[in-house]
Amino acid sequence: MSQILRKIKNSIEAKLIVAEVVLLAIALLISQFFEIGKLMTYLTLSILVITLVYSLAKIEFMRFALNKKTVVLATLITSLIGLIIYCMIVYNRNYVYESDHAVYFNQQKELFNLFSLSPIKGCAGVLLSNWVSDYSYFINIILAFPFHFTTHSNNAFVIIYYLFMIVPTCFSMNILLDNIWGSNKFGKKIWIILCNLLFLTFPLLHFASILGMPDIFGLYFVFLILLELINFDFSSTLKFPNISSLLIGILAVGLIITRRWYLFTAIGLLPSFCLAKMGNELLQNRVHSLGKMFINELKLAAYVIVICGVSLFPFIYKTLFIRNYAEEYKAWYMGGLPYELWNQAGFLGILFCLILLVGMIYGFLKKQYRVLTITAIAGFFITIFTYTRIQNMGKHQSLCLIIYYLILAWISLALIAKMKKRVIQIPAVLCFITIMLYNVFSTFQGNEHMQGIFWTTKYILTSLFTWN
Repeated sequence: MSQILRKIKNSIEAKLIVAEVVLLAIALLISQFFEIGKLMTYLTLSILVITLVYSLAKIEFMRFALNKKTVVLATLITSLIGLIIYCMIVYNRNYVYESDHAVYFNQQKELFNLFSLSPIKGCAGVLLSNWVSDYSYFINIILAFPFHFTTHSNNAFVIIYYLFMIVPTCFSMNILLDNIWGSNKFGKKIWIILCNLLFLTFPLLHFASILGMPDIFGLYFVFLILLELINFDFSSTLKFPNISSLLIGILAVGLIITRRWYLFTAIGLLPSFCLAKMGNELLQNRVHSLGKMFINELKLAAYVIVICGVSLFPFIYKTLFIRNYAEEYKAWYMGGLPYELWNQAGFLGILFCLILLVGMIYGFLKKQYRVLTITAIAGFFITIFTYTRIQNMGKHQSLCLIIYYLILAWISLALIAKMKKRVIQIPAVLCFITIMLYNVFSTFQGNEHMQGIFWTTKYILTSLFTWN
């Protein structure tokens, strides 16, 4: 751990962060005498938070990316295609943005006004919002610097968070994909291409973003948490804290302050992965390692809980002892687990559910994917069960479950990528592409008369189906 920390300490990012902290202190001092200092503080804090958050991906990239060129190239190509798609939809839209977009957009203005009044109050407001507000300023402070240099329109807000949030999310996903496949080159290229195509054409992944809500950024942290868990050595005698447990704790805090309901993803993902690791040991008759693994899992869980508990104590205390969320959100409660399963099937479409089923079966059969498969299934049910104690999921809350859908879809695509006979592989690839493109069409170009359960018809962006 000391060696890794030494590398981090000597990295360009560490030196940049120190310089930005010094600049922030200078800006705060200047703001006491000159108006320009207020804007300097606002923009410098934004740059500092951006550097801190993105440095996490850089650390993971250097530690775990096996083919760094592939990761960078896949991210650049996917991001460029995605930007074109977003611009086409956003600047030719015939729908209005969701109500939650208004919250984020108005908070962006509020944050600027808060710093204009007092930079010290602005910095305190950013910190306090992570503790007491259902919508923290965390996303807004990241967007503050780039958004300041735009026209400040609603459309500009969406494009800015695409560049500064969805692109890094794509990057973290590709690091994870590269690590999952390993050093085996066979079929890797087609798998990476199909997984990035899935990222671009999964309607549920982007629907909230198209409606002006940057909640997708939570997946940036989810991908990195899963990457750390996959590479965590549970079988050795470990001293806590170590670099991995520290990073998992920090990433979990980032996930929760991005949007409160991502807490349910953390509740589902971490325990289910630990259970999957132990279950896999039992399936392979490695009972002798269970005791040490269980102790390490308990230590990791305790360490992550301590980091989250200390960092977010006011929020956790309020959630547990003051607010009754089930009562506050009862208007959005339609039913328990059975209702939510049907609700999610509507969001996904039956054909995509079949892709997930193939991934589930293949994942159980292949030892290398078994832990991920069990994690996806267990995490899915834990997250839904705990979430429906309060309310049911809409489009954006369903991002809590996206990681489980993606895992099973990735495994399904791994089956296609490893097919050696082109006569079978090519039709399978074309079938997948057809399903995804039809889902996109039914979501964004369909009309209210398009009915059916085979593709995604739960939501359609047209003038016939809008929100005020």
